[in-house]
Amino acid sequence: MVVETLIAWFGPALAGALGQLLRVSYGLGHAIKNGEAVDKPRLFNTLMLAIFSGATVGLFYNDVRLAFAAGFITTDAVEGIVKVLAKGERNV
Repeated sequence: MVVETLIAWFGPALAGALGQLLRVSYGLGHAIKNGEAVDKPRLFNTLMLAIFSGATVGLFYNDVRLAFAAGFITTDAVEGIVKVLAKGERNV
């Protein structure tokens, strides 16, 4: 039972991380090409968020494709919400 639960979480969590890594690889390539510094703590945080979102989707839906999409999309949504809340804009 424990092994099946771990596999059910690990697969989608990995898919979520891969979705985020795909997104990050484009951004890193762009930053390196333009000579910009890489924000390593932000990179780590977005990967952890993608792993968490992939695992959560896997827990409820058990669909690796959806977990991949969650990892790809979730960090953009959360970062957008945080930016809006940090500016104090409530009427979005």
